[in-house]
Amino acid sequence: MEDEIISSIKHVSIFLSKKGSDLKKIIDSAVLLNYVNDTDNFKKRVFKVRDKELTFYCEQVSNPNGGVPKWLEFINAGLGIDEEIEFSSSYKRPSGLLLFQVDDRVVALTFGTRGRTWLKQKELESDFGIKVAMNMCDIDALRQAQGATHSNITLNTSRQISTPSSSADLDFNENEFLKSLAAHMKEDHKIILQGKESLTVKVGGRGNSLEWPKLIQQICDFIQAFGKKRYKKYFENYLSFQEVPSHVKKDLDEELVKLLLSTDIGSTHLALPEFKADNLYGIAYSGNSKDIYPYIDIDDYDKEKGLSKINKNNLTNSNRKIFLYSYEENRVLSQWYSLYSCLVAEVPFQGDLYVLSGGKWRKVDTDFVKHLNDFFSNNEIVESIDSAYCDMDIKHTTKKDKTQYREDVFINKYREKNSKAIVFDKSKIKIGDTGKKSYEFCDILELGEDSIHIIHIKKITSSLNYLFTQANAYCEAFLYDENFLAGIRKYIEESGHPL
Repeated sequence: MEDEIISSIKHVSIFLSKKGSDLKKIIDSAVLLNYVNDTDNFKKRVFKVRDKELTFYCEQVSNPNGGVPKWLEFINAGLGIDEEIEFSSSYKRPSGLLLFQVDDRVVALTFGTRGRTWLKQKELESDFGIKVAMNMCDIDALRQAQGATHSNITLNTSRQISTPSSSADLDFNENEFLKSLAAHMKEDHKIILQGKESLTVKVGGRGNSLEWPKLIQQICDFIQAFGKKRYKKYFENYLSFQEVPSHVKKDLDEELVKLLLSTDIGSTHLALPEFKADNLYGIAYSGNSKDIYPYIDIDDYDKEKGLSKINKNNLTNSNRKIFLYSYEENRVLSQWYSLYSCLVAEVPFQGDLYVLSGGKWRKVDTDFVKHLNDFFSNNEIVESIDSAYCDMDIKHTTKKDKTQYREDVFINKYREKNSKAIVFDKSKIKIGDTGKKSYEFCDILELGEDSIHIIHIKKITSSLNYLFTQANAYCEAFLYDENFLAGIRKYIEESGHPL
């Protein structure tokens, strides 16, 4: 291919392999590895751009008879036989994977819905995209960031800024780790870098795009930027959760397996590693499953696949998949996440604290832990608890003989001992007059002669951050939102509690 060819692209996603990889190591598809000849739906091409030999795989993915969508079946059930609509959800679209070698690494560009699924995730640099974005961005021209706060739930947050702004405008908490970043490139504001495990490059404006020779050179620049340390100066919250050496990861995986096989998994749970709208997608635990769940849940996974089958040899196996189900397309999608990438766990090991999230182990910075401990030591405000509520047995044994220490058991026993307590656990009260979602105001509302105690129950200290988030949001609504107060009053009246 000659340099004067000007075919171009405005949007591309780039993955980088770990050192010492080659094309065969990075591919996770028998179809690609065993390719012999082109077929009607599958093609392979090898070509050169400058001094780089590129290998391209392309598959025409089709579903000629997807059947009638569930929502249309529902409508048809209300129609007469002669009025039924027989439209099907058939489709046809290509997916592609472009590979080329740069020294001892492989660069992969993915296209369509399946391109990414042809790559072995364990062979990829898990922080390539975000490090390049942090190292090459204009720190005063950030556009978007996603983070996660680790607790006994995963609180995923997304911040999008209407105009290019500094990191201060993103308002990240110091105990929130950065998962992705989108910003204008420092050297060229027409280019936006969006980084996570992969790097997505977007080029804006008329007449601006990535042409073949320029794209290859730009990718080589990205690989160089990946190794730089600029991000340590400008994104300190990324450093609060530090990378873990591979030999420590193996030890942590073994500790995690012990936890998953125990009778009490504590705060360990499942969370998708990226945001997906609940109204668009459900969850399936196999590619051909007819059992669709509205949310991802570790108990549902245990029921479908069995946590007891997990061991240190198959924990990270890509065959343990969690699929997205599209309500719109009425099918389980080819897009999937490994179980390992969805596990969220907290493991103490050899005096340090480690967190697994998004398939990555992170060591919580020792100074950060000390900072938090010092804060609570110096600012702790504790109100003594009546001895009647101490040492209550809140154990619950599941049908599978697993022991759980449950908040609802504590709440019910607290209510039995306190006639002034109104249980708000599982209550759903709307904030504002336009919101569709309802919220759990608190667990217990305790009425005193001249005061009210608003009580939230958390069974483990790792939930503290979520507790503070709840307290801040609900107290503000309690002070300023008349609709919220009306909902609380109505709930108290309907409880039948003698005020």
